[in-house]
Amino acid sequence: MKKLRLISEEKLNHIIEENITQALEEESHKYEWEVLLKQANLATLQSQINPHFLYNTLECIRGMALMENQENIADIAWSLSRFFRYSISGNSDTVSLHDELENIRNYTRIQNYRFRDRFTVEIRNVEALEDTMLPKLTLQPVVENAILHGLADTLEDGRITVTVEQIGNDVQITVSDNGCGMTAEQLDALNRKINNRKAEEGDEGWHTGIGMRNVDRRLKLHFGSEYGISIYSCKNVGTDVEIRIPYCPSRIQ
Repeated sequence: MKKLRLISEEKLNHIIEENITQALEEESHKYEWEVLLKQANLATLQSQINPHFLYNTLECIRGMALMENQENIADIAWSLSRFFRYSISGNSDTVSLHDELENIRNYTRIQNYRFRDRFTVEIRNVEALEDTMLPKLTLQPVVENAILHGLADTLEDGRITVTVEQIGNDVQITVSDNGCGMTAEQLDALNRKINNRKAEEGDEGWHTGIGMRNVDRRLKLHFGSEYGISIYSCKNVGTDVEIRIPYCPSRIQ
């Protein structure tokens, strides 16, 4: 005969309270993830532009450029079309590292036209790790920061290196630039903003830490608090942004 275990009203209330708190935290994380994803997914642009119209227009420009033997124009139109197609389309909020790296190639090709080949980009990746999954548009904001801020004052010989390597059961992606770097005080201030979950009023753009915090928070919400970004920088030497994610191949998603 089974014995009934009686618990006090106080303990019962405590259990109920714990369950409610856990449910509220889970709901809060889900809501925050959805908000961050919308920001990273160019939600505003997606709501204002018909993607097919954009793709078709860019393909038309590319075709006209090829007819006129304007290969540079054709190339940038092709790269822009692929970049927007990747950023705007698709229902999944996670993608393979292979797709993220391909998007980086298109993005940097576009930026090199803008900055007249002031920098080079090298991607050192391990093909065996390209099937790992991560939140969409994790790498592009980091590379954008390196171009627009790290290499802002570089007129020539700028260099960005994206290195992919496996460390234990994790994948580490390091985005390095040989730009202006940061002082210890600037780096400390940036790290404080990354770790602050609440954005400050009036803060906009990557240089304030908002974009960096967005990437870091999305990674932590998706994989856990032990994952995210780490930044190392030295004034007049350059900056390294390390992105740590677990190795999660697509076959187990």
